[in-house]
This record gives sequence, structure tokens and C-alpha cells, in this order.
Amino acid sequence: EHEWWNTIGQLREGSQQELVVKKNFGRDGQNTLAHIAQRHGLYFNAYNKGKTLVFSKVPLPDYRADLDERHGSSQNEIKMSNETERRVENLLSRAQSNNNASASTSTVSMRQSLPSTSTAVAESTTYVDKQKLSFQLRDMQRSKKMMPSARSMQSFREKLPAFKAREEFLKAVAANQVLVISGETGCGKTTQLPQFILEEEIDNLRGADCSIICTQPRRISAISVAARVGSERGEELGETVGYQIRLESKRSTQTRLLFCTTGVLLRKLVQEPDLVGVSHLLVDEIHERGMNEDFLIIILRDLLPRRPDLRLVLMSATINAELFSKYFGDAPIMHIPVL
Repeated sequence: EHEWWNTIGQLREGSQQELVVKKNFGRDGQNTLAHIAQRHGLYFNAYNKGKTLVFSKVPLPDYRADLDERHGSSQNEIKMSNETERRVENLLSRAQSNNNASASTSTVSMRQSLPSTSTAVAESTTYVDKQKLSFQLRDMQRSKKMMPSARSMQSFREKLPAFKAREEFLKAVAANQVLVISGETGCGKTTQLPQFILEEEIDNLRGADCSIICTQPRRISAISVAARVGSERGEELGETVGYQIRLESKRSTQTRLLFCTTGVLLRKLVQEPDLVGVSHLLVDEIHERGMNEDFLIIILRDLLPRRPDLRLVLMSATINAELFSKYFGDAPIMHIPVL
């Protein structure tokens, strides 16, 4: 019985990010496993109608293309003998009986448990520093919004079709690892969608951990879009919004939204294959099928299983939206119409 539980404990202590168990223990068993994950300071989620269970050190999305039974999984999977499976099932049954007798554990959710506070206490210094930065970014954002120029820009933004889809978009990003956005030119997806994510993260005091990259197919568009977004936020270019192209960049330690060319991101992937520290990645004009763009899409699909916390948004013209959705395991499509 200790074999399986020790494996979960090793996940917390070791360098491995997650463990995948392909075994259906039923709804009650999943509830019990969610409780175990919580006690270990881990996240837990069930996929494929409960047939694939995942323990992870990072938050898990509702859907994982790499765990879809139609695509197969390359994750580290727990192999259990028949005898071990029988012991685990017996242990789950006993644990469930204990849970039913205790009201404090009867409401454990099967969807996703939160880690215990001991994890945050262990890194209290870093946590305090991040909280301080998050408050600074939020206060700065609020003060910038009160400026007359920002208010004028805000009235313009509210007239864009993309602005009307703001709440729906943010909910879709939070619920899905991959999201495909389709919209005609002029709907505002290029300037507004990255800005929505930035505002949401900063307003909710997640600014310190927020790092958004938005790719553009051309250097001039990376610069001009960054300048426009910075202007809408009432900032100088290089504050929370910046850009990076070949041999030139405008950014600072405060920069949380970076516009760059596809080539710059590919070079970053060579140096950092897992894009550690990047929280959101938006690929704009993905329907422009160049060699760099196609190569980037291939790399990103391989990257997502290793970074389940990364959110990927693909922005395309309406003609190719379904193509990219199917490539990423039938990722949801959100359409922004031009009014």
C-alpha cells in the first residue's frame, strides 16, 4: 500500500512536474484522490471521463489535448501491478468510509484541489516580494486609467467589437489551455485581447507572475501594436507594454506584455524550450502560413504537455480557424464579429 503513496510523495519532493494515472476509480475514488492531493500540496484533475487522473505541481486546465485518448499521451504514467491496483482500490474504499464519517472532508471536489498553505509559507520571502510588486502594478494601472488621455482611449476601446466579448474571452482563457480566436480585420483582437489578459492579471494581483508574449508576423506591426496598446493604457512604451525585434527592443523590468516577431520567439525557444516564466502566449495572424509560423505551431503543440499552466491563444482570420482548432485537439473556437 505504501508503494503508490510514496510515488505521490516523491512527486512533491522531486523535480518531476506531474504524474498520470490511467485507471478509473469512480467518482468516490476521485474525490478521495483529490483530498490526498490537497494534503500533499498538489493539484488534481480527472480527464477522459475519469479514466485518466493527473497529480501536478501546477494548476491543471479542464482539457488536455495530450491526454485525449484519441491522441495518446507522452506523460510519465504510473504502472501498477494487479496486486497493487487491488490494494489501492481497497485503501480507497476504506478512506472513503472515513471521509463519509467526517463532515469536513465530505465536500472535497473532484475537479481540482488547491494546495495547502504550507507551500507558500516555505517561500514566504519571495511571496511577500511578489505581492508587493503586484500591488504596485495594480496601483499604477488604476492611476493611469484615471488620466484624461486614458479615459478618452477607453471610450474608443468600448466601441470595438472585441470589447463586447471581453468577459467571455477571459472566461475561455481561464478554462482552456488552448483557445482559437477568429475575427475579421477591424474587430480589435490584436490590440484588445492581450490587453484584456494584462488588465485582468494585474487587477487580481497576479501581475508579478504575469508574463504575456504576443507574436506578430512583421517587425513594423510588433512596434506599432505595442505603441498603440501602451498609448491606450496611458503609458510610455517600455513600461508594462514593450516590444522586441531583431537587434532592437523597448522593455523594462515592469514589462508584462511583450510584442515580438515570430523569429524572436523561436530564438527564445532555442534558449528556453519550456518558456519558463511565460504565463500567456498569443500568436497573432496565424493564418499567414509562413515557414516560421508553421514551425512555431509544431513546437508549441509539443510544448503544451510539459507546460499545463501555459495558456495559448491563436488569433486567426475566420477562414482557417477550424484547421488550427483540430490541430490542437479540437480546441474551442471563439468568433468576434465585426459590427
